[in-house]
Amino acid sequence: MPKVKVNATRENITLSKDDKEFTLVFNNPSDAIYISNNQLFLPIRELAEQLGMDVEWIQDQKVMIIRD
Repeated sequence: MPKVKVNATRENITLSKDDKEFTLVFNNPSDAIYISNNQLFLPIRELAEQLGMDVEWIQDQKVMIIRD
């Protein structure tokens, strides 16, 4: 299970799984993360793939399946 850490000053967010780590920076257009109404929005496909997980999109059901 991936672990998520948000920097106390909300400058970045780090996700880690096993020996892999991925950091995104807030207010960086290429990282595409933001907070709205106290909810954190992340580019989940990119994060899952960077952490070595398999991602499948089922278009007709509009469902994403992420496998370890």
